[in-house]
Amino acid sequence: MAVQPPIGRAHDADAILDRIIHHIDKFAVKGEHVDFDILKYTLRSAGASSHDAAPSIVNYLLKSKPVFSAGVTEPDPEKLVRGLLLAFQYTPSFKDAFDKIDSPDLQELIRQFMAGRSIAGVLSAADGPVGCWGARVDGTPAEPSGDALPLIYEDPEKTKKMQVWCDDFENWGLTVKTDPVMTFMPTTVVGIQNLVKYAIQHDRRVRCAGFRHSWSYMYAGTNDILVSFVSRREATHVPNCISFQPDEFNKPGGSELKRIELLGEDDLSADGKRLCKVGVAITNEDFRRWAVQNNKHVLPVDVILVEATVGGVNAAICHGAGLRHQTVSDLVERVNYVDCNGICREVRDPEQIKAAAGCFGLLGVVTHVTLRLDEMSYAQMLPVKEDVVTAIPPPQVKDVPGDLMNGSWLEKTHPNKVAAKLAQAQTAFERRAVGDYYSEWCWFTYQREAWVNTWNTVKEEAGAEEYPKMPSVALQWLQGWLGNVMSQCWLFQAIPDNWKATLIGMASMSVLPNADKDIKTSLPNALHFRRCIQNMRVRDMEFEIPLPPSPEDPSKPDLSVAQRAWWDVINIVYSYQKGCPMRLCMEMRIMGDSDILMAPQYGNGKAGTASIEVLTVEDFTGPGDEWKEFTQRVADAWMKYGYKAADGSKKQPRPHWAKEWKGLTLNEQPAVQFLRNDAYKLQISEFKRVMGSIGMEHKWMLEDLSKRFSNSLWDEMLWTESEPHEK
Repeated sequence: MAVQPPIGRAHDADAILDRIIHHIDKFAVKGEHVDFDILKYTLRSAGASSHDAAPSIVNYLLKSKPVFSAGVTEPDPEKLVRGLLLAFQYTPSFKDAFDKIDSPDLQELIRQFMAGRSIAGVLSAADGPVGCWGARVDGTPAEPSGDALPLIYEDPEKTKKMQVWCDDFENWGLTVKTDPVMTFMPTTVVGIQNLVKYAIQHDRRVRCAGFRHSWSYMYAGTNDILVSFVSRREATHVPNCISFQPDEFNKPGGSELKRIELLGEDDLSADGKRLCKVGVAITNEDFRRWAVQNNKHVLPVDVILVEATVGGVNAAICHGAGLRHQTVSDLVERVNYVDCNGICREVRDPEQIKAAAGCFGLLGVVTHVTLRLDEMSYAQMLPVKEDVVTAIPPPQVKDVPGDLMNGSWLEKTHPNKVAAKLAQAQTAFERRAVGDYYSEWCWFTYQREAWVNTWNTVKEEAGAEEYPKMPSVALQWLQGWLGNVMSQCWLFQAIPDNWKATLIGMASMSVLPNADKDIKTSLPNALHFRRCIQNMRVRDMEFEIPLPPSPEDPSKPDLSVAQRAWWDVINIVYSYQKGCPMRLCMEMRIMGDSDILMAPQYGNGKAGTASIEVLTVEDFTGPGDEWKEFTQRVADAWMKYGYKAADGSKKQPRPHWAKEWKGLTLNEQPAVQFLRNDAYKLQISEFKRVMGSIGMEHKWMLEDLSKRFSNSLWDEMLWTESEPHEK
């Protein structure tokens, strides 16, 4: 019989943590060997519980595990991570994850940290600035031989053979499984040309795979050819140490697709920006290092994740934050690709770029994108933990769930003072959302505080520092790795879902910075402030909600829409009396619109977009049907924020292409049908027209793209059976 947790305040984080500390050992699973004494003391030290640890536990820990300090009043991220590592070190999930680390040196560094050595001390003992943490094991298969695998040459002289393997495919988010006939890893443009010609000869479709964060159905189907721009090990192995790896881009004799070339001052964009030609295999971590080292030019906006390729970020029309910023694809000036005939082509026309820079791989195999860069600037970061009610004020006080209200300042403060404080909070929120260069808010399930990360930039370098420093990056790596260990253990499976969410939320908030003074750092560091987040798999649904102009000032957005969308999620989360489908967090970023034809932000205008997402952590049985039901409820709530603009056009919330959306019902229609026939109807028509104009110049037709570079999703979205292919 399952253990029933004690009944109490079901959704109050402090109360849940108290129940966890007192009762988690009742969920002990035979053979797991969780050290509950260490686990309880770690949670008690880092969490919000007011109870003191039992003296016997303190004495035991201080004697046998000299890694804690008595009388700790503030959470220490290193102690929290160390304590959790020690608590779970004898579980099968820990052993399995530890054994999969193929670097003995990295394993030894983890042991040293667990034994009480600081992260900085561990790294100082390594060889060089990143040392063994950065050891790269290629892990790619041997060169093809025999009749089973084809020989695709990567050079005209036919001396270099392309790497190829035959594996079933499963994406990082574990939402898509396919059986491509083969996976190739090209490193030259000639190689890609030869691969496309091979596909023509054998009547195969070709699809390129993104790297890491991925949930949607954009991959090669059964019997199609899959292209990966990173090695098999890098693409599939968790954990990944890319944040510690030495530079490998621009390597003499290395991959042509992993190069960064700053073009000359005689080759500028129309608005005078410097241009940079970037291979699609370059990762965001590569580009971050390049920009910081050169300290002259920078992408003004990017995704947070460093474990992603430039090609993948642009193909799926990804984005960063800040009302003044469009998507990353909007920064593309030129696109180089291999077309459906195996010929190298380039797109430069500004109107054609609006299709080519966000084409989901349908144009062909993109080899390089040329990006517009800004001059280097320096972020003045001041991330803070703020009461969730004042971080993003609710539309009305009654919108605050009871478990957040109980015991809070709202309950203890006179209504007049509540109104004054919320008015002050509203002013601060609007200032951040409209005026700041970067604006992001994050709320972890059941937590009383939100994490607010908004900042501006300056041109002056004086006082700038590396951020996060390598010890912090190492700790972030350990946090992600540990999260995966915990989510895959039997204990995590056994405990109630609201306990899971509370543990994750408490741990996550404990390690996020709460600055009392500015952190000044290079813009690329600020954009990529969190590293290694891909080591813990999550599920993710994101929508781009158009913000209407404010009735009071049409030059600004009506931010009440963003506020209502935010509090919709909080109230849906608290509505679950049993279970907790959102076990991780909600994140919102305010951003601009987009000129890319198939972008979900397209046409939103100067009022911009609320980019908002919900995430959960899977245990080894998956997120369950509750996640599907939850995401549908959230989508239903967000879809009501469509509106009719002054020009009569419909502005509708639309999902991020790269996230989870295919199984949803939107406006009472299956998602694909709604997007194809309603939300993107005009955009799809224009997208196909512009793609057709590229084909006219490059001597191919739309039906050639469908035959060579599409998949089942895009067949359904763009080329239905009842619709003839446009020539």
